[in-house]
Amino acid sequence: MRSEWQKAFETIKQELIGGAVEQIQVEARYEETDTQMGFGSVIVNQMIKITGVRLMKSKENPGEYFLSLPGRKGENQKYYSVCSLTPELQQRILEKFALEIFRQMAEKHTKRGAYDFEISLKRIDQEVLKAIAQVTIAGVTIYNVKLLQVREVYQCFFPQHSSKDGYRDIVYPIYGELRKQITERLIQEYETGR
Repeated sequence: MRSEWQKAFETIKQELIGGAVEQIQVEARYEETDTQMGFGSVIVNQMIKITGVRLMKSKENPGEYFLSLPGRKGENQKYYSVCSLTPELQQRILEKFALEIFRQMAEKHTKRGAYDFEISLKRIDQEVLKAIAQVTIAGVTIYNVKLLQVREVYQCFFPQHSSKDGYRDIVYPIYGELRKQITERLIQEYETGR
């Protein structure tokens, strides 16, 4: 007798093979102009890649956006579509594409300012391990953040686990600027506590 998981897996597999469920991968880049928010490509069901996709600003309805699919110029200088999507698929691609573009936009604009976070530091003062901290940001508290000093250089390490490929962070800031600010604050608090 098949388990519920096996039945669910079979159903999903059949839907994917039959094309009933679209897997959508988005590769987008935020690059705002007067008429667009960004551009990139989309892969549907790991079979079809559409390049030259743009997230456009609506002229008629400011604050609304739409997808522009690739086209080419015909002999009469008009642009013609080179593909079309079902309305449902186009809506799902629009949502994923817009989400990625706006995520990049938020990252770009957030980097310009300082992040708001709190640090609680415990000095260890060993040869390499100098301190262990907990960092709270956006409602998330990260424990066991380590401040190490290797060859006279301070380095900040977030919680990790070992794998066959080495160590991997488990919980960590995804923006380089945020990681840099946390590291600088850890160093500052460690050095001023001497």
